[in-house]
Amino acid sequence: EILPFTDRVQQAISHIQSPVPLPNIRFTCLCDVRNQFFGNHGAIPVFGPQKGLKPGELTAFETSSEKNVSLLFRKAKKEFVDKSGFGAAGGIALGLSAFFNTDIEFGSPYFFERIGLEDLIKESDWVITGEGRYDAQSEEGKACFELLKLCRKHGKKSVLISSGEEGKKAGFDQFIKLEDLNFSSHSLKNDAEKALLKSLSLQLDLQ
Repeated sequence: EILPFTDRVQQAISHIQSPVPLPNIRFTCLCDVRNQFFGNHGAIPVFGPQKGLKPGELTAFETSSEKNVSLLFRKAKKEFVDKSGFGAAGGIALGLSAFFNTDIEFGSPYFFERIGLEDLIKESDWVITGEGRYDAQSEEGKACFELLKLCRKHGKKSVLISSGEEGKKAGFDQFIKLEDLNFSSHSLKNDAEKALLKSLSLQLDLQ
């Protein structure tokens, strides 16, 4: 069996060395999803296929990851406890938390609070948001879904602009589907702009 390069590297790791002396640094990680690192909704089964892992490679990759996380926390002399947000961005917050004081903030609420977005929603009739492709991951804390929850809270109408089909059942008052693009096109930027304007002109109805 030929394993992916990243998995071969993971299996080859036998020791992890912490920096000496350990810098006195504190991190705050802003995560856009709430997935833990391991489990059925963890980073590997949810995000691995997006990054090129095939279904038959997921179990081996997760086994290797478990071994390396164990090495990491053994070196840090800490017990590993999986946390919400550890599955974001390849497990960056997980790795940092082994050796440093690491706080996790969820990006959407963090920025919403700082710009007073909830107050703006209260003053609005319609709220329009968008995502490249809305799917099950969006409901793990991404901005468009968090925005939808605020709209529901305050009884405001909402519009989602996205590609794919899953946005139809997301609960927005309107779903505007973007047509798929040819990413090898030399005029991709112009194609995307035309597709957006076409979709808005045909589907947007703020009555």
